[in-house]
Amino acid sequence: MEARSLNRRGRVMSALLAAVVVAACFGVGMASAVAPTVVVENANEVSFTSAHAEGTVDPQGVETSCHFEFISQAQIDENATYGLSEWEGAGSAPCDVEPLTGTGAQAVEAQLEGLTPSTVYHLRLVASNADGQSEAVAASTFETEAVDPASATIDPVTGVTGTTAHFSGSINPQAPAGNPAAYDVNWHFECSPECPGLAGGTISADSSDHTVEADASGLEPNTAYLVKLVASNAGGPAESATTPFTTEATGPQAETIPAFALDDGSSAVLGARINPRNSPTSFWFEYGLTTAYGQSAPAAEDADAGSGGQTEIETQEITGLAPGTVYHYRVVAENPAGQAIGNDVTFRTPPSASSQTCPNAVLRSENSSSALPDCRAYEMVSPPAKNGNDVGLSGASPVYVAAANGNALAFETLGALPGSQSSTAINQNLSTRGADGWSTKPLVPPVPARDNASFPIFLNFSPNLERGVMRNPPGPSLAPGDVAGADNLYLRDNGDDSYQTLSAPAVAGPNPESLAFYGESADSSHVAFEANAALTPGAPPPPDVVSNLYERADGELRLVSVLPSGEPAPHGVALLASSFIHTMAHSVSEDGSRIVFQTSNLGGDPEEEQIYLREDGTSTVQVSESQRAITDPAPTTPVLWGSSADGARVVFTSPKALTDDAPVGSTNVYRFDANSGELETLTVSANPDDPIPATTGVLGISEDASYIYFQSLTQYAPGQGVKGGPNIYVWHDGEIRYIATADVGDLGAANITPRVSPNGRYLVFGTSSRVTAYDNADAITGAPDSEVYLYDAGADRVTCASCRLSGDQPTGAASLPAPPFRKLNDRQRTVLDDGTVFFDSADAIVPADSNGLRDVFEFRDGRVDLISSGTSADISAFAGDPRPPRADRCRP
Repeated sequence: MEARSLNRRGRVMSALLAAVVVAACFGVGMASAVAPTVVVENANEVSFTSAHAEGTVDPQGVETSCHFEFISQAQIDENATYGLSEWEGAGSAPCDVEPLTGTGAQAVEAQLEGLTPSTVYHLRLVASNADGQSEAVAASTFETEAVDPASATIDPVTGVTGTTAHFSGSINPQAPAGNPAAYDVNWHFECSPECPGLAGGTISADSSDHTVEADASGLEPNTAYLVKLVASNAGGPAESATTPFTTEATGPQAETIPAFALDDGSSAVLGARINPRNSPTSFWFEYGLTTAYGQSAPAAEDADAGSGGQTEIETQEITGLAPGTVYHYRVVAENPAGQAIGNDVTFRTPPSASSQTCPNAVLRSENSSSALPDCRAYEMVSPPAKNGNDVGLSGASPVYVAAANGNALAFETLGALPGSQSSTAINQNLSTRGADGWSTKPLVPPVPARDNASFPIFLNFSPNLERGVMRNPPGPSLAPGDVAGADNLYLRDNGDDSYQTLSAPAVAGPNPESLAFYGESADSSHVAFEANAALTPGAPPPPDVVSNLYERADGELRLVSVLPSGEPAPHGVALLASSFIHTMAHSVSEDGSRIVFQTSNLGGDPEEEQIYLREDGTSTVQVSESQRAITDPAPTTPVLWGSSADGARVVFTSPKALTDDAPVGSTNVYRFDANSGELETLTVSANPDDPIPATTGVLGISEDASYIYFQSLTQYAPGQGVKGGPNIYVWHDGEIRYIATADVGDLGAANITPRVSPNGRYLVFGTSSRVTAYDNADAITGAPDSEVYLYDAGADRVTCASCRLSGDQPTGAASLPAPPFRKLNDRQRTVLDDGTVFFDSADAIVPADSNGLRDVFEFRDGRVDLISSGTSADISAFAGDPRPPRADRCRP
């Protein structure tokens, strides 16, 4: 190769058939500027897909770069048609010498690759320096050699079932002597209609016959197909003859879906999703008080599900039911090839007006609540007289907190209620239920009118709302030890309206700033908060820290952000109280003995940002410390997502492999057990085709952290989810299960507003993706509406809680309440341990909803009930469930 190159550069330039272009620039009173001079030869050594180019460049004493360009005649013609420049879209190859310097003609060359066989090309040489650019076009075009097509034949199709078939055939590349690579063959089988998942292959150039095979799966039953073998080389494709085959008929597919029990209590509409699998299919429902069923509908003649190949929703109304009764039912579908039996589903009929035995029957009658489920009744919690100030509606992120015992509700009003000593724009109030009904009192302390732009903010409440953590803007002193005229953090006793100072410094120092609630124990004996001030001896002061984490425990203020060495975290914590506010479950354990936190990397070192667990205020353990035998050198930027109620199990994500089985180069979900000191990786993929997890975040954690729901772009098992997602998964007992794939725009917890039941069995989420067979395209706009879905980990089943059982398309979107703006524990109880779900929807899901506005619904036991009136002229929104999560939910 070296000798050949020297020989080329020694050729006599006067023999070249080429064009020479010289560009020069002269200025008055300035030295001349000269662009390079270029000469290009005709291409040589032209083959099927490559050619060699040569020429000379005179840099004219200025550092110069150059390259060869090549373009097909067809491309030039297309450019002319669309008004583009002649060489638009040309290929390029750099000169072998870069850069060129000095003066005089210098030989350059390049190998042109990736050409198309049997194609006419133009060639030019382009050189440029600081003084300009020159081009030279070769005198003659060149044409690449033609590649003969391969031969392809197909055999009769074998192994045909209802969903599979085996294809085979023979291919001969028919390559000439030397077996040039242009005769390499890529092959595949091609079906009409399409056969999904067909794999092809490659055959190296030769002149032999090669047998090729492929297995088709996922075919449609009872369907006629045509298949051919396609063999492509550099010259283009060659096809075999077309061979027909027909898949066998199979039994239908059937899934029972939730029923819609009608309000009279004696009838219901049963539903199912049925795919006839392209054979005439009939169906019926079996129902009864037990899984023995005993009754069927329709009773006289089976219903017709058609003979299509798509899943459709089928319904059947049944009558003669007993009000207030739980029924079992399932669908049975049948065609000539077989029978499919759906899963067992239960539904509950509402009690009839005459048969209800609710202890609050009088109240339900007086308040027009007789249609409500679970002996619920409308009770007005806020006082009738509100000084003309409205209660804030969900969507503006107001604070609504329901007491665990069901006897209190905290809520905000846009202005002060009667009796308030505050004049702020937003006021927190507390209503409690007593023997004489509901009574309300303001919780906001006196605030001068001039401070209307800033107002007290309640950051948390105890489980039954006896106490509240409040941040008060600069104002009068409320309790001993606070700092007048500064922000202060208080623990308020909502019974006697007294205050305890949480944030005042124990030693002399700057006033607290940027106070943020972090977490508290159930009895409020431990309250953790952040402050960018040194409030205790030895705490690092600003500007060294982003914020320090403190704890007020039994009247004592102590620093929490302490490293395992006993030294304070030099840059404090990473402001977790202002981020991930709806996923930071149990940052402080229920008994207050454990507090989990993440340090700041204010110093710029990613290794400083780690997750720690402080125990009993005396010792610290690093949660995110690597337990891998060989340390992964990747920078560590873990994200803390939450803990179990006892604080022993901490869930976080990290892009660093921290255990021996953790995949390297991906973000994984980890769970640390403080009792054993064990760190385990939860997101280990079992899919060899998608081995590197791409976790986007944790969606929710059960109270004992045994269920962890997360979102990922990974397929953890073949065929589960969509590669590139976003997919929703649950980890439980060492197993990852696929739930659904959200819409691409629903990436992240903020978009699907997920909630997990305390026991972890249920996940409720919203998405505009079509998760079930229900067509959620809006009947008016055609755009997909968001629906609310319930996943039952016990049954491993996703149910659409907000979809119309009739199968009719929606005319409005459903949604879950957004997490509160402030860091409050989830007291809205959107999903309960029995799978009850509360949600809002602008769609008229039940006949009683007639106002065409957003209303509140309950989904339970396969039944959707309207909670708000459905007739109001204003929208309604779910604020919380002020009912205890017990079996006995009736209230007198």
